[in-house]
Order: sequence, then structure tokens, then C-alpha cells
Amino acid sequence: MKQVIYVRRNIKIEEVPVPIIGDNEVLVANVASCISIGTEIRSISLRSKNIVKIGLDIVKKNPELIEKLKSIMKSYGIIKSYHIIRERINEPYMLGYSSAGVVVEVGKNVEHVKVGDRVACGGTGYAVHAEFIRVPKNLCVKVPENVSFEEAAFTTIGAIALQGIRRADAKIGERIGVIGLGLIGLLTTQILKAAGCKVIGFDLNKDKVELARKVGADASYKADDVDTIKMAELFSDGVGLDAVIIAATSASSKPINDALKMIRKKGKVIVVGDVSIAISRESFYEKEADILISTSYGPGRYDPLYEEKGIDYPISYVRWTEQRNMETFLELLSSRKIDVKSLITHVFSVEQASKAYESANSGNAIGIILKYAEWQEQRPLERIVKLPYINELGGSINVGIIGAGNFTRLVLLPNLLKIPGLKISSICALTGPKLKYLAEKYKIGYITTDYRNIINDSNTDLVIVTTRHNLHAKIAMEALNLGKHVYVEKPLAINIDELKNVIQVAENSKGILFVGFNRRFSPFTYRLKETLSKTAGPMMINYIVNAGSLPAEYWIYDPEEGGGRIVGECVHFFDLMNYIIDSDPVEISIMPIDSHVKTIKSSDNMVVSIKYKNGSVGNLIYTSIGSPAYPKEVIHVQRSGLVIEVNDFKELVIHEKKKKRMSARMQDKGHYNELVRLIEGIKTGISPIPLKDIYIAHEIAFKVNDMAWKK
Repeated sequence: MKQVIYVRRNIKIEEVPVPIIGDNEVLVANVASCISIGTEIRSISLRSKNIVKIGLDIVKKNPELIEKLKSIMKSYGIIKSYHIIRERINEPYMLGYSSAGVVVEVGKNVEHVKVGDRVACGGTGYAVHAEFIRVPKNLCVKVPENVSFEEAAFTTIGAIALQGIRRADAKIGERIGVIGLGLIGLLTTQILKAAGCKVIGFDLNKDKVELARKVGADASYKADDVDTIKMAELFSDGVGLDAVIIAATSASSKPINDALKMIRKKGKVIVVGDVSIAISRESFYEKEADILISTSYGPGRYDPLYEEKGIDYPISYVRWTEQRNMETFLELLSSRKIDVKSLITHVFSVEQASKAYESANSGNAIGIILKYAEWQEQRPLERIVKLPYINELGGSINVGIIGAGNFTRLVLLPNLLKIPGLKISSICALTGPKLKYLAEKYKIGYITTDYRNIINDSNTDLVIVTTRHNLHAKIAMEALNLGKHVYVEKPLAINIDELKNVIQVAENSKGILFVGFNRRFSPFTYRLKETLSKTAGPMMINYIVNAGSLPAEYWIYDPEEGGGRIVGECVHFFDLMNYIIDSDPVEISIMPIDSHVKTIKSSDNMVVSIKYKNGSVGNLIYTSIGSPAYPKEVIHVQRSGLVIEVNDFKELVIHEKKKKRMSARMQDKGHYNELVRLIEGIKTGISPIPLKDIYIAHEIAFKVNDMAWKK
């Protein structure tokens, strides 16, 4: 299928696979999509700058990212960090967030639409400019029969305008100002008029000012030709406007401070557009004004439970969600209380996307529509795209990768390229543009959105699974049953039943099963084990993990998707302690912190003590409340008068009569070495990590997780 992306400062139309949908999603064949000139051109403009300028702009708007940047530089060094950030900026950016089309497939939890329905869709990363899109069910609404696809393509943008008005709580007869008469400003004007308000608008573009009058504004002015404050005063009979909605984009704080001067005492200023909010306290205080931010399409936006899981807000408590705003906008279109046809200035086919964005930059465009061929049932849904590099297959081991997240891009792919005899034959993810970029960069044979294409491929020798945790065991078992070798990034499973099933399948498979317990293979771990082998007796390990906090809504906390941090991350540390001590655990106890702060999870802050059969004890101190300035991982091992300290896998210090030190310029957690050992294991038929070790590390994680919930 064709999809419009922005990559390396160019608009491109890429041929990518049709996306796969989940249980709460809908596959839609787009018929029309609307280019949001303000949002999309602003995103393109940001990505067109040099990396230093982009970084400064991002940090200026998001100062909290400074600590994250420091952490990246601490782990990778300045030069590699620069390349990581540049790589991220150069990745394809999917354009578009408002479209309309025909339902082609529905997930099993979708009931409000069926195949063949005409629908409007929303969401960045979902309702993109592509022939086929996967959309969460709460971002998909039916289109009335008397509304065309071209009109319905405005729905998400219309919902943004509608939410701004809801934030203003505009009432019949009120006088409302609109600053910025682009697409959202003009839609805001029309909806306000439909609601019985009187509207005055301001913009710097004369044509948009005139169009505002045509679509219903009671008054509109070119902002630099008049005294806008005076015009608002006259329009409101000297009282002041009841509210001003800012739909403009500006680096200046003039729009918001002008709006404060335009409103009456106790009036409202609603910020919909991207403007500076350096507020004049004098005006703010004098008016006792309310300044409100309007978040995109409405309640539910940016909430993964609403958007990804499809969990709706009860209408009795949240009357207007983003989906209900979309439905209302379509009702306004259907009843002809608003008109978007008069706002359409350009129509292009998807193949003409470059010209469409040139028009968007012209300053005269308002509504730009991209058109797609209407879907027919007999049209195949191609979920695989072959690249020229497929002819270069023929390495001793052909690798298929399922999952294309940060770990795959930043760690796995660069290390795989260093290993002779390997060929990355295929890669899979939910959507295609980043896959195409990675395939071209790493000379990958084909890309697909359906992982079954990889595991059923007779050329695939090794399947690497780096998806979200809930899919690990399922895909591993399917691949092992077909005799494939399997590398699964930890955890292998998210519950004990999955673990038992996948281990049983692995025991009967011709392929070997490997889990990404990379720390075993770090040069620092090798040196640690070598030193310990010269002594005898039980040992004491104190393993401090300064994990850092994650947002409460982060996917790893979802019990069905991530399994939590104990299962998803601590399993790493349990395995390393097991490997160092080299004995079976016999007793486990935990001590979580007590916290009355909702953002501090006791399961993220605990001491886990494990007693081993040989008398050794391993203590894991796992915390999310430490300082990012402290190393993430510090390991102390004590045995027979010996103390060994590992600092973040960059330094190892042996404390005995004479202190010995091993250090590296870059952190080395063993990612490259584990792949080398894995390939050796494939050739010999013996996995470098015994199945028993894999089972025990996960079993500890599940026991600790259960104990944490009971505390």
C-alpha cells in the first residue's frame, strides 16, 4: 500500500505492508484524508532543522528531558549519543491524523462498526495519510449517509475546534473572539455560530479574514491593520468578550496577552493553538481571568486505556469524550449547520502528496484533501513487501526479527551486523514506514506486518522476538514448533503457565531457545566469574538497581501486556545472581517499602533476598526513587576475604591485598557477546543458556511478583 511520510527532509510516498489490527482496532481503507496545515507543517519544520537546533528547541519546551539526555550520554558517551539522537530524528515520520474511509476488518472487541461501514478516523500515528490504516475503536465513528468522505475527513480537526469551544463553555448570545483563522479557527467560528454565539475573528492573512466573514463571523479583521483590543471592545458594547479562543500558532506571547485585554472581567482565554504563554500578570490579575488549555480532540486523548484498550469513559461522568466530539461534529455536518466544502482549497491524489505539501506551505491553502482509490473487496491486503536485498540471502544463518522498537533499532541490529555469516532476511512490526527505513539501512530482505510470514518462511533459521511481553511466549512456541531457533528478549513469559508451556515446547523442538539474559555475557561478568573461581565458600551479593521511575500509564505495568517491572526487568537480575552463585535457590523473601504516595509503587521499591543451596545469599535492592546521577546498576560480591565491585558494566574493581581494576570507555552489558554465543549454540545445537536456568530465573520473578501483591 502507499503511505505518505516525511523522511530526511523530503515528503515521500512509500510502498509498505498493510497494517495488522488488534482486538480493539479497526482496519480502514482510506478514501480521503485531510492535511492539517498548522500541526503537520509545524512538525515538518521542526524535523527539517539541524540536530543541534532541534535539540535546543525540544529541551526549551521540555526541560525535563535534560536528565534523560544526561542518562543517554552517561550510558553511551557523547559521540554515540549524538548518533542515536540523530538516527531517531532521521526516522520516518508518519503524517496525518484525520481521515475517512471504509471498514475492511474489525477486531473481536469492536461492536459499533462492521465491515463495509463508512467511518471517520482520528489519531496521530493512526489516521495517517495511507491507503489502509489501523485505528483504535474509540477513534473511529460512523459517517452519516449524506456526508461525503471529503467532508468527513475533517472530523478530527473539527473535534479539536469543538473541544476548544467546550472548554470555553460558550453559551447562546455570548460574544466570543477567535484569534487565528486557519482551518481550526474557521471551524471554530462556524460551530460557535451554530451554537448561537456572536463571533469576532482576527488573523494576519487578509484572505482568511474575508473567508471568516463568508462562513459566518459577525466581524473579522486583519490583525495588523486595526487596534484589535479596540475592535473587541466595540464588538462587545464596551463590556469585553466573554471568551477568546486562540487557534493561532506563534512563538510570541502577543496572542495570549491581547486575548487577556479583550475579555471582560472573569472572562476566559482558551489556548487551542501552539502559542507562547508568557502571561502579563497585570492583565491576568485585573480581569481575574481563567486561562484554559484545550487538549486536542477531548477527554481520552493521550490516555492509553481509552485509546489503545478501548475502555470508554461513562457518559454520566464524562459527557464529551474525543469520540463523542467526533460524532457531534459529523452531526453538525449532516444537519448542514456547518460547511467544510467552502474550506477545501486543494484536492490531490495520494500520489501527488509532495505537491499537496508545497501548497500547504504557500500561505493560501486552508483545507487540503488527499484522495485514495475506493476499496473493493477483491483487492488483496498485502502484508509483505519484498526489497531488492532479498536476492542477497545466503548467509549461513538467516535471521527474522519480530519487533522494531528501541532495543531492536539501537542495540540488536547494529550488533547483528558485526557477526559474520548472518543475514537479516526479514523484519516485522505493526506499521510499515519504520520497517522500510530499517530495511534500506540494514539491507533486509523483506518487511511485513504479520509475524507469521517470518516464522512460516522456510529460509528463516533464527527468529528474534522483541515485541511487547505478552506476545513473547506465543510467538516463541509457534516458531519452536516449526523447528526454528528462537531468541526472545526477556521476559520469556508473563505468568507461570506460559513459562511451563514454552519450556515444554522447547524441550521437544529441533530449534534451540535462548532468552536475552545478556549480562551473563558481559566482559565484566566473565572477569567476575573468573576471579571467584579461584576462591571457595558461600558468597554474599548485593545488587543495587537504580531503576528510575516510569509514568503510571506506561505499558509495562499492564498485567496483560507487560506483566510489571518485576517480571519484565528484575528477571534479568535474578538470572545474573543465579549465574554468579551457581546454585539452586531454596528460600525467597521480600521487603517492599511502605508508601502513601500513589506515584511511588512498592513493587518498584523493594529488597529481595534469595538463599541458595550452597549457603550463599543474593540481595536485590530494586528502586525507582533514587537519583539519576547514581549508576543504574552496582554489584558487590563478597567471598573468602574478597570483594568485587561492578559499576554499571563500565568498571570492575577487585578488592584484595592489591586493588585491581578493569574499565571500559563504553558500557558493555554483553549484547554483542550473547549473540556470538547464540550463533555458536545454533551451530552446535546447544543453547548457551540451559532451559533449567531460564525456568528458574522466571520462576523467581513470578514468586516475587506474587509476594509483592500480597504484601
